[in-house]
Amino acid sequence: MRTAVFNQHWSTLGGGEQLAGGVAAALARHHDVELLVNAPFDAVVASERLGFDLTPFPQVELDPGTREFLSVTGRYELLVNTSFANNFASRADRSLYYVHFPVPTGRSSRFEREKWRLLDLNPLHSAIEYHHGFWMAEFPGYGAWTKGDAVLDLVLPRGVTIPFGLTLSARAWPPGRPPRARVEIDGRAVFDGPVVGKKGVQIRETVTGAGVDWPLRVSVTSDTFVPRLAIGTDDDRTLGVVVSHAFLGRRLPTPRPADVQPLAAFGPRGQHFEFLDSYAVVASNSPYTARWVREFWGRESVVLAPPVQLRRPGAKQPIILSVGRFFPETGGHSKNQLRLVEAFRTACAQGLDGWELHLVGGCADEHRGYVEQVRRAAVGLPVRFHVNARGLDLDRLYEGASVFWHAAGYGQDELEHPDRFEHFGIGVVEAMSAGAVPVVYVKGGPADIVQASDCGFVYSTLDEIASRTVALVGAPERLAALSELALRASAEYAFDRFAENLDAVIDDMEPAPR
Repeated sequence: MRTAVFNQHWSTLGGGEQLAGGVAAALARHHDVELLVNAPFDAVVASERLGFDLTPFPQVELDPGTREFLSVTGRYELLVNTSFANNFASRADRSLYYVHFPVPTGRSSRFEREKWRLLDLNPLHSAIEYHHGFWMAEFPGYGAWTKGDAVLDLVLPRGVTIPFGLTLSARAWPPGRPPRARVEIDGRAVFDGPVVGKKGVQIRETVTGAGVDWPLRVSVTSDTFVPRLAIGTDDDRTLGVVVSHAFLGRRLPTPRPADVQPLAAFGPRGQHFEFLDSYAVVASNSPYTARWVREFWGRESVVLAPPVQLRRPGAKQPIILSVGRFFPETGGHSKNQLRLVEAFRTACAQGLDGWELHLVGGCADEHRGYVEQVRRAAVGLPVRFHVNARGLDLDRLYEGASVFWHAAGYGQDELEHPDRFEHFGIGVVEAMSAGAVPVVYVKGGPADIVQASDCGFVYSTLDEIASRTVALVGAPERLAALSELALRASAEYAFDRFAENLDAVIDDMEPAPR
């Protein structure tokens, strides 16, 4: 089949892009594969970083926006959308949507979600896509200059009727020259006249969605001027009118309980998920993510674990390893190095002797203060820091580590912030493949991995991670047995197994309903 793999963030070369590269490599065994990109990227560098050869795949550049995505995906027999938080519908014959984690809502508690469904139901406050013909706004809240011929799209679920409005302004236009403007919605003129007055022109219409794969097109055409020529500034741009305000939707009255069920297309913050209807399969990276896809989106998904670059075991040393970026607990799913140091101090007090804790991870400049906080907490302990370590150094640490600690999600409320827990746990599987025994927090993707294979331990408190580790290293035969079990269990996440599982999912796919 002619196949496309879409990712909006190829150049970031993170975990999502590693998954996308694995998908492309797996599909290329049987299909012709192209990469859909928002901007071209260096395939040689990406291949080295992601571990998959992306150089053979043509890159097809997309303009931003739903319409462009629909137009391009219609050329393919198979599409795999691997882009986090993307909500574009697909027109490919068969489409798979891969979920790293459903978009965090900020209203994630069950009480808040139910209240939002019943009281607010404000669909698509953000579903206005500024397609082309706009200049970047000079100041926040200022609005956006058009270039004289601008287009925006309204993405609405099928059958939803809500208010839409634009405010046009002639702010900073030359005195005595009020511009004329014309606004059309899908070819129907809703305004044609001069734009005058301090408040400009307010356009108010009611629009009805034709489905998220058929956005309503709004065009704004107007007279233009060049500030350098008209008023003597250094600005050589061609400027039209300003779109100073836009809205889509309103606060709806409280519905009757019978009205709630038909509104299942809306998410906890009024986000629509009708776009998922264009995908034959929704796949989650872990059972943990699948549970939250069901909770947030009301959708069932198949579990398709990502491919992991398996490591090589070596001669084991008295090393406890933890791998993950350094940033504080308030910054998303933190790896909680500060808590691990606290647990290590407790373990040393319980008799752990001759062992070292190695903390490995990248660190952005703004989080240097957190690293120093962890260093201060580790004073007097055999804790080794490897900040922004080289790949070869990490390889050696994986080879020598006997135990692997993971603490993402510790101290968080799962009902309030499920996104702050580890969604899958690539680092855990990498450690297992090197023969390190995993000791992980009881909630999140790593717990699913460890409990499914019974190759390590889960914990609920810092005292538990300390006591279970002390007991483990005090029983060398048990440690060696679990190490061998972890190594064997990691094979379930190898590339070949991922490719087989992906093939099975695709073989069972039916064309998406249109």
